[in-house]
Amino acid sequence: MIFNDQVRAILAAQYHVIANRAGGGRALYWSLTGLWYLMVAVLAGVIAVFIPEISSRDALERWLSGGLFLAFLFWQFVPVALATTGMSLELKRLLVYPIPVSSLFAIETLLRISTGVEVLIVMAGAALGLARSPIAPWWAPLFFLPYIAFNLLLSAGIRDLLTRLLARRGVRELVVLAIVMLSALPSLLVTLFPPETWRSRYAEWGARLPSFPWPWSATAQLSSGDFSLLPFTFLVFWLVLAAAFGYSQFQRGLRWDADEVRARQRDTAPKRFAGWAEILYRLPSRLLP
Repeated sequence: MIFNDQVRAILAAQYHVIANRAGGGRALYWSLTGLWYLMVAVLAGVIAVFIPEISSRDALERWLSGGLFLAFLFWQFVPVALATTGMSLELKRLLVYPIPVSSLFAIETLLRISTGVEVLIVMAGAALGLARSPIAPWWAPLFFLPYIAFNLLLSAGIRDLLTRLLARRGVRELVVLAIVMLSALPSLLVTLFPPETWRSRYAEWGARLPSFPWPWSATAQLSSGDFSLLPFTFLVFWLVLAAAFGYSQFQRGLRWDADEVRARQRDTAPKRFAGWAEILYRLPSRLLP
């Protein structure tokens, strides 16, 4: 009972942090947020109407694979590009509570929903479309659940990893530069290589490449009604891998102290500068007789 009260208190505190984020412009913030999610809901409705019109299972699998891949990119990389982490735990404040680390990780994983609400709305529309599809069995939308869990666990691990990386001098600048370059890469590729070039290259080489069981492709195959042991095994493998990655990064985040890292960087920076200055001062005596 105490544990349940603590968990409810933690989740309520995080909810109030999100609710009060807009400050004085709360009305405008919630109006724009409501408009945004209304557009996402319209997209989900279009998908729910479109999926039952697909008459081929192969075409359904291709559409699902592409859509799930876009959902993966949105859930994992858009929050990083926008420098938003959604709702998260204040780990140092929670260590005083007698809550197991596994329970804290479960709460942190559930809070990752705040960075992928749009994806969940769109996937709900896709699940409704699959339920209405004449070629998909009734159990087809159920395989969206492990795919959602995979993204939640992976997102929790990426957040903790980036938190530690961005606190280090030098690494922080490299990570930001990499994020900017990755954000500009799609538009650069489209500018340098027109879509016709991509289609011709894919028609020439795409059929020769072996299909790799990525989590979105395995989920698409299972969700289209083509159940087999191999994609199911790979989906479980990706889920376990994401859980191991997320939990390991979460544990490292518990042991990590940002203030200690900053203090260490402040202490080592003058020494490093003094070392280079001493080498520079001794250079003439080494070069001259």
